[in-house]
Parts: sequence; C-alpha cells; structure tokens
Amino acid sequence: MTTNADRDPASVGTCHRASKWAIKLLVFDSLVRYDEDLQIVPGVAVPTVSPDAKSYTFRLRKGVEFSDGTPLEAATAVGSLERAAGAKGIWAARLADVQGYQTPDPRTIVIRLKRPNAAFLDGLAHIALMSPRSFSTARTKPVGSGPFTFVSRTPNSKIVLESNERYPRRRRWRASGSSRWRRSASRSTPG
Repeated sequence: MTTNADRDPASVGTCHRASKWAIKLLVFDSLVRYDEDLQIVPGVAVPTVSPDAKSYTFRLRKGVEFSDGTPLEAATAVGSLERAAGAKGIWAARLADVQGYQTPDPRTIVIRLKRPNAAFLDGLAHIALMSPRSFSTARTKPVGSGPFTFVSRTPNSKIVLESNERYPRRRRWRASGSSRWRRSASRSTPG
C-alpha cells in the first residue's frame, strides 16, 4: 500500500500531521487508545481507576512484545512514560500530574497522581510505548509493538513500514482469513 503524506518529516520522532499519526498508529501501541466511536478503550493494558481518581492501575495484556523481541512489561512501559515526561513539549505536560509509578509485578503498573485529572487517560492515549533498546535511535529508527515495524525513511520521498510478525492480533487476522498489508510506503508530496 502506498499513501501520500502532506509533507516530509524532519525526523521520525518529530513527524508532522499525517506522517506523524501514520507512524504513531501503525508502529506503536499505547496503554489506552481511542476506538472508532472516540471512546477510550484498553490498548495494551486494561485500566482501573480508584474512587478518588488519583490512582490508575493498568494490567498489561499477556504476550505483547516490541518488534525487536523485547517483552512489553511494566518496567519498560514506565520507561517510555518517564522518557515522555522528561521530553520538551506536549508529552511532558500530559504527565505533569504524575506523582509516581509503581510496578508491583511485570504486568501491573500503578500510576499515582498529585490530584485528579479528567484528561489523564486522553494524555496516555497519545503517548507511544517504545522499546527501551530504541530510546537512543527513536528519532531515526523507532521500535514499537504496533502492527507494523519501521523500515526506512527517504527524506522528501517516503517512509516504509513492514508487517510486525510479533503483533498479537496478527495471529487472529491470519486465522480469520483477513488479508493485511505486508509492506506500506507513505510518499511525501510538496506542500
């Protein structure tokens, strides 16, 4: 599949508009996500909220791996959130109310907030979880746990993605006989 993007991203980590969202939605997962009705639903984790709305517990789904084979566990997810919180820009603001993280076991994350924040889950839906092995190369070769893996970027030309064979839903797609893309390229067009 080939699609046109509205402009060339300067780097994968700072993609703009359609290119940014294509990479975010196809290469990465989030703890929670939006469904087609714009409702927040579980992504790679099922959330529960405390009665005081200051503690969020996320139970990670079994068997989720990044495309490089690293298991997506509580500590790796917290690493992605801490990385986002330390970045400049909107991602840090979405996590500004976090008081602390706990990882009581490999599949459980507890996030404690300083005060209730009605937009907290919305913020998490926009934060990509990435393999800790790719933190240093995230701007040029990101590694996520989404349905596609990043292959390459040719400046002012295209971004190439391939099917992520480690993606958990891939097995269900095959069993149902559904055809899914093996390779995808997004071409930049002059703005």
